Amino acid sequence: MLESSNIKTANSTLQSVIALSSRDPLYIAKSMLSDPAHGTDSRITRIRGNIGRAGIALLVPPETPRVMTVDLPDWRLLDHDEYDGATTNCFAETSSHAFFTGSMLPFDTGSRGMRDTDIYLFETTISARDQGGWIGDIKPLPMFNDPLFRVINADKPCQHQQKSHVAFAQELIATDSWYQFFTRPGGPIYFRACGNWMARLAAASMSVQHGHPTFIFGNDVCWTCGKIEYGPLAPIKKPIFIL
Repeated sequence: MLESSNIKTANSTLQSVIALSSRDPLYIAKSMLSDPAHGTDSRITRIRGNIGRAGIALLVPPETPRVMTVDLPDWRLLDHDEYDGATTNCFAETSSHAFFTGSMLPFDTGSRGMRDTDIYLFETTISARDQGGWIGDIKPLPMFNDPLFRVINADKPCQHQQKSHVAFAQELIATDSWYQFFTRPGGPIYFRACGNWMARLAAASMSVQHGHPTFIFGNDVCWTCGKIEYGPLAPIKKPIFIL
């Protein structure tokens, strides 16, 4: 265990930990700070700072994240357009924030005779906000091992000459706001947040949390590849392609 030679834990008990606070540094899962198309990296990032508490705090998200609901007055804002081929960032005002719920659980290290709680689980919520308004809480780490999550062309472009796949693209509905995201129809949609890792991470996490097939493009948007990846999961409702 980092920062301690006296505490030993099994890796299986730490799968939900998103960060660790000990003394001065914070150790954060790199996938929490990266675009989800490249988020399978299992490394951690060390930054200066702490949570202002003694001991070793293992930061974990709530078991069941919450998301916003669209009220009746908001329905006037919904307008699902067909695919127009444009790739842009429609979620420039989306950001991520962390706050502590106050829930703390001592962690059994197997050591006996210690006077203080040396290591503990500290519940930490990661929330997505847009233009200052709360959108929902996210729990990204389990997503990367979920079969509903698929990365398309993470690093290298594919070899397809025809990338548009017009027939498939015509099935797609644009999703350019969070209201549209939460009220989308059952068919395939695309979420335009190019170059915005925070919005892409939030959308992917919340989509997988709700059991929806989630496809995220890396540096190369190829709808022929998208159609191939979509095929096996087509029977499942509300698939989303994240640009």
